[in-house]
Amino acid sequence: MADEDQSRQSPTINSFTDDGEPTPATRIDQVHLGRNRRQFAESIRQFSTRKGETYLFSGEHYQFLTNFFDQPPLHDSFTRYPATEQNFSPVILHPNRSGPDPDLSIPSGVAEDIAQTLLKCVPTAHSSLLVLMSGWQRNDTLRIAAQCGVDPELFRRHLRFLDPNRFFDLPTLPSKATNIWCPRFTTICKRQDPLSLEAVIQQREAEFQGLRAYLNDLRTNQRIGSSIVRRYAILDETTSVVQQDVSFGVHQKGNGGWIGTIWIDSGRSFEGPLVPWLDQRAEDTDDPYVPLIHHLPKVAIATADPVKPGDPTRDTPETIGGRYSPSLSILPRQYGSSLDRAVARTDAFYAFGELMSLAASSDCQFLNLLQQHMDVSSRSFRGQEDWPINNLHYMVRLLEDIEDRARQVLSLIGNEQHSDWPRASCPEMIRVRDTSKRLLTDDYQDILRRSADLAQRGRCGIDFITTDISTRASQRSFDQAKEVNRLTLLAFFFLPLSFVTSIFGMNIATFQDLRWGIGSIFMALIVVLVPSFTLLSWGKWPEGDGYHVYKRDGK
Repeated sequence: MADEDQSRQSPTINSFTDDGEPTPATRIDQVHLGRNRRQFAESIRQFSTRKGETYLFSGEHYQFLTNFFDQPPLHDSFTRYPATEQNFSPVILHPNRSGPDPDLSIPSGVAEDIAQTLLKCVPTAHSSLLVLMSGWQRNDTLRIAAQCGVDPELFRRHLRFLDPNRFFDLPTLPSKATNIWCPRFTTICKRQDPLSLEAVIQQREAEFQGLRAYLNDLRTNQRIGSSIVRRYAILDETTSVVQQDVSFGVHQKGNGGWIGTIWIDSGRSFEGPLVPWLDQRAEDTDDPYVPLIHHLPKVAIATADPVKPGDPTRDTPETIGGRYSPSLSILPRQYGSSLDRAVARTDAFYAFGELMSLAASSDCQFLNLLQQHMDVSSRSFRGQEDWPINNLHYMVRLLEDIEDRARQVLSLIGNEQHSDWPRASCPEMIRVRDTSKRLLTDDYQDILRRSADLAQRGRCGIDFITTDISTRASQRSFDQAKEVNRLTLLAFFFLPLSFVTSIFGMNIATFQDLRWGIGSIFMALIVVLVPSFTLLSWGKWPEGDGYHVYKRDGK
């Protein structure tokens, strides 16, 4: 009970302004806080009024973000949930500072509570603070970014689904993306009630409309903490995947500390009828989500709990967003499991390394899943060629998306030294950081190679199936031609015979001599058959002197 009370207390450390000047943590200036939040929104509003016909650096692409900040909340979307679900924290703070006391994860649910806690958790020199937001956030929550010094571009990119990319500026150039990263996570889902093959095809064709309906419902209801989805894919009758983004950036304080803001799409459990990738039932008996497997050295026999900070034994379905949630929903409460906290305190790239490593692990699981499905489609396709070809085309498109994202991540890692993120200065910490960077680069290079190889294998599989179809069609045509040839030979024999017998069967005159009558039939038959077989063999006679001459090697 004492531990629980301690986890609810905010750290009592000195807070600092953006200029690095200390302010007493015991006194929270609400007026100053509100002014900063208003100034943050007002600055975005003024920039969004810069038209392209007047300014070289226009701000029209920020108009939808201004509208988002200006709209009043439809309701108190946090208290709309039942009391058993209000323990879920859409915003969690992870201060990382030196000292004998353990670092605590600070859950916060109300905007004013988050603001007050932020004032008490502003990092001092050689310390850091991670602000992790889960799912949909209200506009008053996002205004707290003024305290964190977050670039509004992070919010614009993360909320890009609110406004179609009518300016065609995303994704940006590598040089413009060094400070804001956006990896994608893939969660595998399993159905208990299999779909029919026709339903799989229909849902694939309606993916765009289904995703748009889900996001429109999310924007209309404004349920804080609701999970955001970037894409879903139906792989077969029982398997589907959901893809979600994580955006993060860094603000370095003048006092030497820094604040990292992480916005995670995954929040509360999916609910409602607009979830085509899961069973449409009120309650499932099994967890539909395949857990994200992240391999750590000797994790199964480690003497100490590798999951820190936070206490996973106190995480319940209510605190992580629902009865069944993807592994990504647990990340805000248990982030930092595999990090050296001393290095993460001073080096931002290393602090985000676990996040990128988890994203790479999800891509690896997705690649293994696609490889398994592609092998099945390439091996068993006789008798149902249309479905394997459609399936391979579908998976090649998914692999091409993975390949593009892997290239983007490798570009970000390669240009990381050009960012303004804080870096470690101690040689030992630099070694740990460089090792993490090298391993992360190797992982994404492997993802790039595997996705390209699997995409090429899928294209070869499509070519193989279509070639097999053409070969079997040609064989059927050849067999039919042989049958037609036999029928033609029979026709050239039986048609003259039928002609002769029909003439002699007309009884025009009676033969007095039986021998002459029978002989005349055969004579007439010979007279008719000779021209018929002559016409049949006309094009098959040898040319020249009755034989063909074949020349080889010019001789």
